Parts: sequence; structure tokens; C-alpha cells
Amino acid sequence: MKQLFFFIILLCGPIAARAQWESSSNGFSAVSAGCFTDVTEGILVGTSNGVYRSDDIGLSWTPFGQGFLTSDSIIFSFGRGTERLFAGTAIGIYGSDDDGQTWNLTHNVGNKVTGFSNIGGDVFASTDGSGVLVSSNNGDSWAQTSGTLPNVVWTVIGKGGYLFAGTNNGAFRSTDLAQTWIPILGGGDSLRVREIVTDGVKLYMGSYEWGGAGHTLRESTDDGLNWNVLSSLAFPGGSHPVAASLLCMQSSVLIGGERIYLSTDQGANWVNFTSGYDPVGGHGITCFHETADHILVGNWGGDVGPVHRIAKEQALDIYERSGSERIILNPNPTTGLLRFEERTGGAFTLTDLTGRTLMQGTAPAGQNTLDITALPEGIYLLRLHNGATARVVKVRE
Repeated sequence: MKQLFFFIILLCGPIAARAQWESSSNGFSAVSAGCFTDVTEGILVGTSNGVYRSDDIGLSWTPFGQGFLTSDSIIFSFGRGTERLFAGTAIGIYGSDDDGQTWNLTHNVGNKVTGFSNIGGDVFASTDGSGVLVSSNNGDSWAQTSGTLPNVVWTVIGKGGYLFAGTNNGAFRSTDLAQTWIPILGGGDSLRVREIVTDGVKLYMGSYEWGGAGHTLRESTDDGLNWNVLSSLAFPGGSHPVAASLLCMQSSVLIGGERIYLSTDQGANWVNFTSGYDPVGGHGITCFHETADHILVGNWGGDVGPVHRIAKEQALDIYERSGSERIILNPNPTTGLLRFEERTGGAFTLTDLTGRTLMQGTAPAGQNTLDITALPEGIYLLRLHNGATARVVKVRE
């Protein structure tokens, strides 16, 4: 018999989580992790001592890959071309045609390679000193893009037909594959844009303004033409955290820096999500990686180990804060029909744990019935949206 268990939470302000990160650093001789990527048989992590691979979702790691110069073993970034995997190091770009088993130096940049983006068959690489490079032949050769950019570029990302670059002098956008760049935020020497990511709809930007607002997290809903600073009051402590790394998972966003913060309502509310993991002591969090069932985080320096992980189910195990109004939902468990009371009315979305939307619609004020008979037994999330309020329901088998 189908049995689905429902737990309801109201998020209308700061929220509290009871999830624990676990060390995932077995097998490392490195103390720092800078990037992750998926390969056919597991996950690769780039570290301060070469590349490691895990075939058990990060529980254990082994050294992997040959071909890096002995003096060039710090891996800062991974990227993909049409059929080639790329790694960015302190001096250049390496390519691998066998999922990371062997590597060849394809371009000696002379500067740190900070990121990659693949758009329409062209591969772009951001660098710490040489602007943005482009390859139109799957990495066989590289050239500096013709558009004018600052030399120090921390990140390059594509969304739709646009290319975005975060630099030491603000953020830039290109509509012609980097032939020209237009400043979209900052442009002076006071705004450092460390990270830009997208959930497919919004853009999120982590930055630091010297002598001004300090650390800020911004969002854009119009492909970077306008940027809104997310309210600092939404964060624990009332101030923006360091946002050196960002990860978008459907309507959830993770911030990594000196701490980890989680939002399950597209940035309206945030919770300190560092429980069980203290990155302080090194340079903080450098990267996230999402698998089907887990989230991995990489840390640079310190004595906490280079990699930690948490199960997505646990990451979404959010409890209502003390004093919050509860919503009554029944039966619990249910065999298919779910009844709940919505006091004010609003839109709802039912997803699985990967974020895939299964049902959506509007729940009017009063009693509502949702028929999920056709869904298999399992765990689902029901999100009710009403203005600034986002209520998350977790369903257990």
C-alpha cells in the first residue's frame, strides 16, 4: 500500500536547520580543494596536490590522472568542451580526452585559470591576469577574446545567448561571444565580483566592494541589465556573508565563504548551514558540487579537511522555527489524497528531491485537496508561495 508521510513547515523569517556535514576527506594528502566535476565513473576534485577521484559519492578518494607538470599541481578549475575535459592550474590549461586519466598542457597562460564556460561549441576560460581566453577547436588552441576586459577575471558564465564575466573591476556582459564587453555593474577598481551563477531564470552574484557596502549578494531577473541587492536582514546577524562560491539547485541557493548559508525560497530567507563543519582556519569555501543525492563542498586550507558532504534529504530537513503558525495537513500518512488548509491562498509547487516539478497550481484560501495517487511512494516537497512567505512541506516514505 502506498504510504506518504508529510511534515509541514512555515518559513516567514530566519529559519533553523538540523543538518550535519560529514568529513569526506579519506585518502587525501592534499589540504585544499578548489573544484569538482563529474566523470563517467565518479567525481573528480581538483586540489592543492593534483586530481583525486571518488567512485562512492565522496566517501573516499584516490589520486587520479597523469600528465600535470610536477611544479604545476594546484588545480583551480574544471570545464568541458565537446568531447574534452579541461583543468585550469596556476600556469595554464590542461586537456584530457579520457575523462581525466591522462592530461596534456594545451596552453601555457602564465596566469591562474579560474573558470570555464562552454557556449555554442566555443570554450571560454577566465584567468587571473590574462582576461578571458576562447577556443573554437575544442581546446587545441586558445586566443584572448577581442573584447576589452580587466586582466583579472574570477568567473565566466553563459546564460542563453549572453556571456558574463566577474572581474576585479566589476561585472561585464557580452552579447556577441566576447567580441565586445559592456560593464553592467561597477566598472571601477572598488568592486570585486568573485562568483556569478544561474538557476536558469535568475542570476546571482557574490561580490565585495572596497570602502563601500563590503560583501554583497545580488540577483538579476533580466539577464544582468539590473541587479538587486538581497536584503541583509534576511541573513543571520543582519549582514551579508562572504560569497566566494554559489550553487543553485532549483529554488534553493547555497552560499559558501567563511560559512555556508542556505535559502530554499530563492533568496528571501537564509539559514546558517555550517553545522558540523567549520571552514574557518583556512581561506574558506571554494566550491560546491551537486549529485543526485548529495551536496559536496570544497575548502581551501585549514585543518578541517578539503572535502565535506551532506545528503540532500538531510539538507532539506528544515524545521519550523519556534512560535511559527502550523498548517494542518492530513491524512498522515496518505495513500494519495492530501488535504490541507491554506489561510490566505497562494501558488503551490510539488517537486521531487532533485527539484523536478511534478505538479503546480494555486491553492485558494480554505480547505484544499491534492491528489497524488499517480505518484510512486517516496519523498516529495510541497512548496506554498504567498508573497514573501514560502512554506516547505517534506514528505517521507
